[in-house]
Amino acid sequence: MSRAWLLSCNPRVWRVEEWLAEGEDAEPLTAWTVRHHRVPIAPGDDVALWVSGADRGVRALGRVTEAPFGPVLPRGRYWAEPPRTPTWMVGVEITRRFPVEPLSGEDLRADPGFAGALILRLPRAANPVALQTEEWAAIERLAGERDASG
Repeated sequence: MSRAWLLSCNPRVWRVEEWLAEGEDAEPLTAWTVRHHRVPIAPGDDVALWVSGADRGVRALGRVTEAPFGPVLPRGRYWAEPPRTPTWMVGVEITRRFPVEPLSGEDLRADPGFAGALILRLPRAANPVALQTEEWAAIERLAGERDASG
């Protein structure tokens, strides 16, 4: 059974805006750090890249491609503050990006399926955050509305 996860991104640590702005020319995002839930994460699980801070919200969607591996030192040019010690990673493939307008935290909070999400109650929750079925459905619903509005 596949699950869904929020992969939390602090824009002061990983330069998500630069990655989004570069679009197709960006270095591919193929792995993300995970601190816990390593056992249940599996290939095929859905993921949403959640950016924390004032402009919080979902900036990309994708899926898990590789079970957690490591510990390793993450590499890539978007790290503003790369981890100093080896950490666990999970392989990902990003399938949709929201470079201009994220699926905002406020819009998601307004959806009854997402209103009680852990990331809204505990914004500093450890990475990744497991999503309930109705929370993932709310993300998909909002993304679909975004697609339909152009």
